Amino acid sequence: MIEAPPVPEGFTPIFNGRDLTGWHVSKTNHHGTTPDFRVLHGVIIGTQQPWNEGGILLTDRRYKNFEVYVEVK
Repeated sequence: MIEAPPVPEGFTPIFNGRDLTGWHVSKTNHHGTTPDFRVLHGVIIGTQQPWNEGGILLTDRRYKNFEVYVEVK
């Protein structure tokens, strides 16, 4: 089972751990045509079919001057 890692001290989470509220998939053609993003056990899972035709998941909110902490597996 995959579990979400704890958020490091000083960082503010932008993902609620339950669903993709506040996020959307880019509709730009060169970003892919078959993205599939979902939440499982507090983790965002992204898949694509066929290969190299996925998309980009973006936050609805714009940010500037930020640091990002991401754990990818």
